[in-house]
Amino acid sequence: MRLSPAARLCDAGADMGHHCCAHKMEDLLARLEAACRAGGQRVTAPRRRVLEAVARAAEPVGAYAVLEVLPDLHPPTVYRALEFLEGAGLLHRVASRSAYMVCGAARAHAGTQFLICDVCGHVEVAPAPALPAALVAQAEGAGFAPTRWATELHGTCAACRGGKTDA
Repeated sequence: MRLSPAARLCDAGADMGHHCCAHKMEDLLARLEAACRAGGQRVTAPRRRVLEAVARAAEPVGAYAVLEVLPDLHPPTVYRALEFLEGAGLLHRVASRSAYMVCGAARAHAGTQFLICDVCGHVEVAPAPALPAALVAQAEGAGFAPTRWATELHGTCAACRGGKTDA
């Protein structure tokens, strides 16, 4: 039986990629405090708890998955916290999944690409430091100046393809 993303929480000492465990949680919470301070906001208990829940999830999670592990919070509270955390650069939003994951680079990059496996649901995240020239030209032709972007690539991961990495 496959567990929901919210149920796949890691052990406190494990380092499992994009999500954050106990040894990284302090850094993540320090980033939350700094983001709140910079924006003249408070570190509220719901913001902190939602960030911790997303950070402990093994895969990107949506609001209702967060509510599974934080049932005492109301949906609007969770949605507001997720929106704040994304805006503060602490979370990435995987739009096609309506899900969130921790931004490990503190949004020090302008672009992100998500490699999403349509078989197992795993999401790999990597910086996308530059847009393709054709897209830059199209944006410039429209008088648009992009400041950040996210690209989602759907397909099948190497594990689901039996370890094959070629196309």
